[in-house]
This record gives sequence, structure tokens and C-alpha cells, in this order.
Amino acid sequence: SQAPPAAPSASATNSETMHDLLLRVRNRSGETLLLLCTLDALKPQEQAGTPSTPLQREVLITMTMRDVTSSERRKAAARRLYECAYMAPRADDAELRSLFTPMASFAHKGPRCPCSESLASANGLEAFLDSRGLLALAFGDLRFEILEQTCKADEVITTWQWTGSHSGDYHTRLADGSYAALAPTYQTIRTQGIAVDTIRGGKVVDHVCFWDEEALRMQLLARGEGKQWRGTRHTPAPADAGPATVRLRLSVMGRWR
Repeated sequence: SQAPPAAPSASATNSETMHDLLLRVRNRSGETLLLLCTLDALKPQEQAGTPSTPLQREVLITMTMRDVTSSERRKAAARRLYECAYMAPRADDAELRSLFTPMASFAHKGPRCPCSESLASANGLEAFLDSRGLLALAFGDLRFEILEQTCKADEVITTWQWTGSHSGDYHTRLADGSYAALAPTYQTIRTQGIAVDTIRGGKVVDHVCFWDEEALRMQLLARGEGKQWRGTRHTPAPADAGPATVRLRLSVMGRWR
């Protein structure tokens, strides 16, 4: 298979990096290896010709091969997680459990939403399954897309985006720390983010996502004004409510000469 074009080589001014190639080969023991091949072409060097010798142009092509078997397998394990969790047909919880280690951690950094209030402080596999289920409930036609993947040691960094219509309750944590289920607004949402998965032994031991959940929540709150919020003690402010008064105390310290 062929990878996207690589950037020009900076090692020499008279060279140009061609396309990278990902090759699948088998060794003598029958094991499949993945080799990333980089082709570098030196720019033609012109030599002065003579009446009896035409102008000569020489091109030197070098090939560098790097074993990327481990990193590609880790990417495949992370990709399998997203395919099972978010892409149709979505896998059930039992199949998802098989992709994680028993003591896997989830969202020790980044947003935890959507989440149930009962699992708000959890950071293990159950919290991930809860979040996945609530997201699928809120956006029934969710379409998940992997944009790019890179691997560093045993970590796979995945850039992703998803779109979906808000057709079910969205469970979230509000700015004051309380929890709410935002009623459907039926607007189409698109969001992007980055996930970091630590893969060891072909399984996920740690999964973290970074995305702007607050921006998504504010969109739903703005569009859902006047709708009922389910499962929370908060209610939207009435339409005729006057402006809020905010008092600020500002202390300024400085040094002048």
C-alpha cells in the first residue's frame, strides 16, 4: 500500500524525497513484516559533453527501509477500537471489553462527557462503555471518521471527527458541577478531537480524548432554550428574565519609577 507523499529531505540540498511505500513481506518463519520504504532521488548532475560524447545526466535513487511492524499493529488496534465503538454496525459491550486490558484506564485527562452521574468519578472501562452508550443514544446517526494516526513508542495518537443529529438526551456536567440530560434539539453537530491510546500486547491499557465538549454543550443549551431538561434540578431561565448583575472586585498592583 502507498502512504501519502513525504516532505522533502533536509539532509542534502541536491536530493528530493519521493513517495513512501508501505510493503508487506514475509520472513523465513512466515511472519508478516511491515516495512516503510523511503525513496530519495538525487537531482540530475549535468556533465559537459564533447562533439563525440552527448550531454550526460545521471540520477541516483536510494531506498531506505524501516521496520514499522509494531507501530502499524498498534495503529490497527486503536483503529479497531473506534470502528467497534462508533462506526456502524456498533459492537456490543462484550466485544469492546475484549479490546481492553482488565485494568484499563479512561479519561484520567480531558473531558469525561457524556457520562452518567453515578460514574462521574470512574476512570476505568465501565466509564468508557457508559460514555460510548450515552453518545450513541444522544446522536443516533453518529458518523465517526479517523483523519490521521501517528505512533510514538506504545502510544497511538488519532485525530478524528464525528457528525450527528442531536436526537436523544445528551448527558453532561454543567459549569456549576451539576448533571443534566439535555433534551433533543435535532440540530446537526460536528466536532473534532484527538485521542491518545496506549497499546500493549495488542490491547488498550489507557484511552484519553481531548475535544471541546464545552463548545458542544453550549450549542445544545443555546438551541434548547425553553425545552425541558431531564434528570436535573435546573430549569432554563424564563424568556422575560431581566439582565443579570455581576459585581467584580479588581485589585491592581504595579511598580512605577
